[in-house]
Amino acid sequence: MYPSTCSFIDSVIKECIERGVVIYPGSKGTADGICGDHVIIAPPYTITEDELVFIVDTLKVAIDAVFKSIQELA
Repeated sequence: MYPSTCSFIDSVIKECIERGVVIYPGSKGTADGICGDHVIIAPPYTITEDELVFIVDTLKVAIDAVFKSIQELA
């Protein structure tokens, strides 16, 4: 668990945008009203498998990068 003050999901969204993928922020505090972030991925129905793989891979890289930066601050 990480503190809500670290703006985890905002950082993930920024990392994704820098890598060419736009994702939507979900509501914050979805786990207990305070903690828990999520995103919304909403590709068009015409997305190709390669494009979908790119989105998922990019999201994983972004999440990993943010986790790493949070751990370095701890």
